[in-house]
Amino acid sequence: MFGIPSSENSQVNSPTRQKRSPPKRESMAVTEALEVELIRPQTRQRSPYENRKFVIVPSSPVCQTSIEMQLCSSPPESTLIYLEPAVHLLSSMTYQNDTTPNHEWNGQKFSQSEPFSTNPSFERHELQSLDYSEFDEDYLVPFTTDTVSCFRPNMYQSPLMPRETRPLETKILRKVKDILFQVDIKTMALHITKTDCIVARILGMSEDVMKGMGVSSGIELLTLPHGHHLRQDLLERFHTMSIMLAVQLLGCTGSVNERANLLHRAICLANELKSSLGNLFGFATVMKCLELPQIVRLNETWTVLRQKYTESAVLYEKTLRPSLRTMNDGEEMIRPTESTFPHVLPLISLLERTVDEVESWDSDSGVSMLLSHLDAARTTACNGKIFSANAEAKLQGFQEEAEVHEIFLTDFQMRLLWGSRGVERNKEERYSKFDEVLTVLCDCDYHPDIKGLEWDLHKNLYGQHMVQEIVSEAVVNFLQNENPDRPLVLSFHGSSGTGKSLVSSMIGRHIYGTAMGSPYIHQFIPTLHFPSADRVKQYRFDLKQQVEKSLTDCARSIFIFDEMEIMPPGVIDVLEPHLGPFHVLFRTNYRKAIYIFISTAGEEVINRVALESRQGGRDREEIRPEELDDRIADAVYNNRKSGFYHSSIITEKLITRFVPFLPLLRRHVERCAQRELCQRGECQRKDVASSVGGAMNYTPNDRRYFSSTGCKLVPAKVNLFL
Repeated sequence: MFGIPSSENSQVNSPTRQKRSPPKRESMAVTEALEVELIRPQTRQRSPYENRKFVIVPSSPVCQTSIEMQLCSSPPESTLIYLEPAVHLLSSMTYQNDTTPNHEWNGQKFSQSEPFSTNPSFERHELQSLDYSEFDEDYLVPFTTDTVSCFRPNMYQSPLMPRETRPLETKILRKVKDILFQVDIKTMALHITKTDCIVARILGMSEDVMKGMGVSSGIELLTLPHGHHLRQDLLERFHTMSIMLAVQLLGCTGSVNERANLLHRAICLANELKSSLGNLFGFATVMKCLELPQIVRLNETWTVLRQKYTESAVLYEKTLRPSLRTMNDGEEMIRPTESTFPHVLPLISLLERTVDEVESWDSDSGVSMLLSHLDAARTTACNGKIFSANAEAKLQGFQEEAEVHEIFLTDFQMRLLWGSRGVERNKEERYSKFDEVLTVLCDCDYHPDIKGLEWDLHKNLYGQHMVQEIVSEAVVNFLQNENPDRPLVLSFHGSSGTGKSLVSSMIGRHIYGTAMGSPYIHQFIPTLHFPSADRVKQYRFDLKQQVEKSLTDCARSIFIFDEMEIMPPGVIDVLEPHLGPFHVLFRTNYRKAIYIFISTAGEEVINRVALESRQGGRDREEIRPEELDDRIADAVYNNRKSGFYHSSIITEKLITRFVPFLPLLRRHVERCAQRELCQRGECQRKDVASSVGGAMNYTPNDRRYFSSTGCKLVPAKVNLFL
């Protein structure tokens, strides 16, 4: 047979370790880089036809891109003929024993150390298609190949789930979480490693099966065309496992400390798989989970991780991530004696990618990376038995736990993620929709402090009984609903300084722990974002793009639109599709978002009702929201300067609640001043609070009931009197 030597003086490599000369330039095309230019014959102890059967085996994609069928002697003396993609099989072969110094090819003699490309007598036109008729049919045995996936989720039955399931059933997710929380990291790593090795046929592949497939191990099968289903199964397991782990992290409904603990355990699991068990496939799977955008965006969780689990954070940033990056770049090669499952994902991705898929090796600078992975794949394919022996040694004495074993089966994970009906859909459809599911689960460090919000409204908001009632009820009910049918849309109306911005900051602070510092709270100010009434069309396009991107990043986003009274009319109407009870929209989940519109429009209506109530001897706490809802809606709808002027958002009744802010009395202003003094450590200066209250302007002029600027000027007045 024929092989490719690694150098002029080296021995001929086995077919699974074929090597080629490096490309002369980095810019050469990938297809050119894959061509085999140097082919030299290997001597055999006996004639290849004498008392031997042949298995027809496709040539390895690791060494060529041709789809020609090649001849391979049946295992264990399996050898493949690898040729240039542009060249067909040889027309005739003459063999001599190892003692013969020269070999003949169509009558032309040459030295074994002399490559064909340097032999003047070698011409490409001499190569012809191999005439298979010279082989007796009794000596040609078709190889065995897989035709379907090894996973059967639609037929799978588990004691942990019923026969009919829906995607991501809460009861099953909680059961899985409870089981995994009670299992130590090493036990989980052993379960994952054993299942990985069985799927990859590192373990459990009989000699008869290997012989029928013309391979010496499952790892070698990965490099062959008829290993397509095995490669697809491994990619399925890789993505499914990483998503399942991400669901456990994102679905954590406990405190941020609990989620940080899960993140810590995931990092420890990745380290155990790599360092202790040598399972680089499992290691890459866990790292894929940790590097998902939805996990990376858990800013508060990562902060707590660095504070409470500093060693894990350092291990992840300084060791695990760089190690995975160098392995993916082909710069770090793990010795076979240290591995149970080598890092084959780059090779699998290369062999299974479609024409439209782009990988890092598509650029000129990526050619060397590609060649590095192919070179490593040859070594990997030759060492399948070593990996099997390593896996058996690592798993010796290991006793599976039935429930943990079930959880790490790919069939179970597929049923858990997509349900009994969803698993029947094709892979592309399943994965294209699951990014949205992860975004839905990703509440972006969303840990609402509902009691804190209610207390803050009661303690620090003065003279606004309707606001306390409406906001508490609307926000609390919305946050407690795990699957709302529409977003929460609040429209704040009232005079300047009555607390509209204060309440919006309270909502942000008690959902994301910060008023405006969270990347999931987006504030829009007309004078900054929409200054020109002549550019409404462009503003609508930009606003739509930003809102959809924000919702894709985080379903629990908060959007605050300030100064709606000067918003160019028509801009805000672009949000209408995002505010109603629709089911599918732009592949994003928008029903968990909160929209807050802040405006002084409608203040005349609110102030008139407050004044009439006071003049009629009616207590302001007796004013009910129902008295103002329709009046406010009419006022903003007919206000030509308002962003809601003739807006479909008003006519379609997409505002969840109108929130009226009543004008403040002097006692409310003095309480604002007292709060400001306490924040400065001057709580005892009640005289200053009284002076601030007396220095404000009040309306109407003849009665001086309401502060014309609310509490807006209180900080400046406190500075004056201190």
